[in-house]
Amino acid sequence: MVLGQPESVEVETRLLGERVRVPAHFDAEVFAVVRNFLRSGRIEEQGARAATFYLRRLRADRIALTPLLGEVLVLRDRFGPYDAFYAVVARLSEATLLTCDLRLARAAEGYCKVEYVALR
Repeated sequence: MVLGQPESVEVETRLLGERVRVPAHFDAEVFAVVRNFLRSGRIEEQGARAATFYLRRLRADRIALTPLLGEVLVLRDRFGPYDAFYAVVARLSEATLLTCDLRLARAAEGYCKVEYVALR
């Protein structure tokens, strides 16, 4: 979404009008992608600046990680360390976990509501 990639249109459309909740490390993960795109030449400096501009203005509740650590520990064999926080936030919020990560979607089945969006 923040990088303006064509494949993000479906995700962006799906999120319109929704209350978005993400674990607090979301911004760091998005920045890592922006940085990788910049370093690999997939975007230029202006694109990276635009992405960080949009990220700062993204209306999303950033959920603190510390209160979730107990539940994440219980899930250590089901999810990767970062993905576990997304699943826990979705479950506690009674929200649907929207993901383009098939492995995360499969792991989340039966734990929280999940919707997989395939990237083209």
